[in-house]
Amino acid sequence: MSTTPGPSQRPSASSSILRSVRRRRDEDPDAIAVIADTECWTRARLSARADAWAATLQARGCRRVGLLLDRGPDLLAAVLGALASGTTYVPLDPAHPPARTAHILADAGL
Repeated sequence: MSTTPGPSQRPSASSSILRSVRRRRDEDPDAIAVIADTECWTRARLSARADAWAATLQARGCRRVGLLLDRGPDLLAAVLGALASGTTYVPLDPAHPPARTAHILADAGL
């Protein structure tokens, strides 16, 4: 008899990531989670911003969302918020030409 969990029994990658982020936040909320350029976010701040993103996406009933954000703490919080809310996200690079972004959005059905 196999003890390997089947696909429906395995935790999803997103739930594993979220559990890890929350566990680390609970262990030491004031520890640094993200350093980018001049910004430095604690685990508590990252978690709070991710929770705010999740709440907004859920309140708006979003099933898919395009994230047009520069790389940094806000993008990470948005991705975590999308994962927490069960929203599919499409990362979009603000440095891309508008025509490319429009093509990606159309291709993703956004």
